[in-house]
Amino acid sequence: MPQRLFPFTCRLGFRQKKFFQSEINIGARLNHILKSIPILIKVVRKYQFYLKMSSSVQTVHEENKRPLVISGPSGSGKSTLLTRLFKQYPNTFGFSVSHTTRTPRSGEQDKISYNFVKEDEFLKLIEEKAFIEYAQFSGNRYGTTIKAVQNVTEQGKICVLDIDMQGVKSVKATDLNARFVFIKPPSLEILEDRLRKRNTETEDSLRKRLDAAKAEMEYAEQPGSHDYIIVNDDVEISYKNMVGWIKENYKVTEEAAPEPKDAAESRTTSSAGKEVGAPAATTSEAAKPASDASEAADKKNSSDSKGKEPAQPAGKSEKKKSRLCTIM
Repeated sequence: MPQRLFPFTCRLGFRQKKFFQSEINIGARLNHILKSIPILIKVVRKYQFYLKMSSSVQTVHEENKRPLVISGPSGSGKSTLLTRLFKQYPNTFGFSVSHTTRTPRSGEQDKISYNFVKEDEFLKLIEEKAFIEYAQFSGNRYGTTIKAVQNVTEQGKICVLDIDMQGVKSVKATDLNARFVFIKPPSLEILEDRLRKRNTETEDSLRKRLDAAKAEMEYAEQPGSHDYIIVNDDVEISYKNMVGWIKENYKVTEEAAPEPKDAAESRTTSSAGKEVGAPAATTSEAAKPASDASEAADKKNSSDSKGKEPAQPAGKSEKKKSRLCTIM
């Protein structure tokens, strides 16, 4: 090889070697990047999911962050209305479970109906300033804690407080910015009749409840005491009015109504997997003797009057109707 070409070939070989090394490095980096892509996709998807969840919860909190205070005297029917509301909208409303020192009534459950506590436990919570509001009635203490309201709002639900007149005044003194609905009985006489039918009150406790109810109804007449007053004379109308007002002031999403219990019990499943209406079977059995007699009469009439179409018997049409009741 000529001497003057040697430096050129050396430089060329060095450059080729450097090129191949850089190509190997680029390939390794590309391979590493390709392996990292699935991991990056998972991270991005998780971030998008959490971002979506947080934004949706924040929206609910912004629109429905104001608690809903439902008050009314004992026997006004507020518990009945609230039970229906929570049954129809279980994912929209959350109940603030209050504390009380009274003994549980029949059917009441601890931490669901109330947080049943001893007197010393209640006084300790007062010292810790754990209550938004608390009051004493008929020798028993009642109160709503800050934590009880926070537990509901953190779930993205509208917090509902079931409290008395003293509780309403206490909540108005806070910065909760709540809305207030008062459930009013038609009259004190009707309220007394409802309380007596409970058979849970003594004459002394009944008189105290009626006196408290009178004071609450007088307070409800004051301007600005409540945002909405419902006279609960008819449960259906009162519930419709309450839900209508709530929808005007809160963002309420319609939820699937639960299937009525009677409708579920009226259906039976056949061995072939078809649902058969129970009333249809009873109707067809009752119509069977009448249809047999009418069919015999049909045959006789058709032989006597040839070419004339006999009228359809009542039993036969009833039998056809019963067959239509069967759900295929």
